[in-house]
Amino acid sequence: MFGFLGVEDVKVIRAEGVAYGPEQDQAAMASAVERIRALTTAA
Repeated sequence: MFGFLGVEDVKVIRAEGVAYGPEQDQAAMASAVERIRALTTAA
């Protein structure tokens, strides 16, 4: 899909549980951000 732009390795990070209240939303977003950081610093 983004190959024509040179983007070949696409990862999808899901933030699950954001609809279950503010506490769960914060936990889900923190988990997603942590996963993104792990993927970006590994490169």
